[in-house]
Amino acid sequence: TEDMGLANAHHALSQKNLPAAIIYFDGDPFFPKVAKASLSGLQAGGGKVVLYEGISDSSKDFRSILSKAKQQGVKSLFV
Repeated sequence: TEDMGLANAHHALSQKNLPAAIIYFDGDPFFPKVAKASLSGLQAGGGKVVLYEGISDSSKDFRSILSKAKQQGVKSLFV
């Protein structure tokens, strides 16, 4: 589980695709673990995460979250 997040973080760091945004489904224990590992991996490598947000299963409209990410100049979006 955590390896997936760390691998994605390493890729974003190696390609200099930063800052990053992490959006995850918080209704299942799997997704927050992957998101937390991604956050830790990015921060450990000196990467900047400008948005880290959980969403519920009832969320149908992601425009506000994506708008926040766009305003922050995100180059990597972890979903």
